[in-house]
Amino acid sequence: MKNRPDFSLYLIIDPGYRSKIKRCWKSVLVPALNAGVTAVQLRCKEKSEAEFLKLALKMHKITKKYNVPLIINDNVLIAKKINASGAHVGACDIPVMEARRLLGKDKIIGVSASTAAEARAANRTGATYIGLGPVFKTKNKNTSPIPAAALKKIIRGPGLPVVAIGGIKEYNITVLKKAGIKNFCFISEISDAKNVYKKVKKLKELINDPA
Repeated sequence: MKNRPDFSLYLIIDPGYRSKIKRCWKSVLVPALNAGVTAVQLRCKEKSEAEFLKLALKMHKITKKYNVPLIINDNVLIAKKINASGAHVGACDIPVMEARRLLGKDKIIGVSASTAAEARAANRTGATYIGLGPVFKTKNKNTSPIPAAALKKIIRGPGLPVVAIGGIKEYNITVLKKAGIKNFCFISEISDAKNVYKKVKKLKELINDPA
């Protein structure tokens, strides 16, 4: 990859979640981009393939204006069709090497991991970054949070960027920074905010604070 992407403030947009809180995805995405999110993932588990593709095209048109990578969750073929920046795959999805073959050497391939072994495997198979979680208890996952000791071990392992996900809020960013985390993924913390722009600005300030 020519230039390593910035995953420090990574936003997941999930239309299924948006519908539960009766909020349009654009009302989250646009102010978040204006405030400085550095990467966006589209997670779309509750729509048909045609609906997913239509939404991905609309979202990609917006993210390109801000020069922010759009990463497609769990659907490498849609990522390829719209020429997205890349795709994110889980342990039960298409293998990383196959995703790389389909998308090409310069595309972003993210892979989910919750153990040191999974992180090492991602490193071996050509992933761009590791989505590590859940780091805290979250309603979006039934999995137990990764213990602090295991978290530090995983971070020290592969040379890939590690993006923490799961229950991350304003008040626990510092805890993760002390553990060595540099990249943070948000869903509800941004999507549920009364003022998305101000929320992203505050998160960015906390993430970039050298203290």
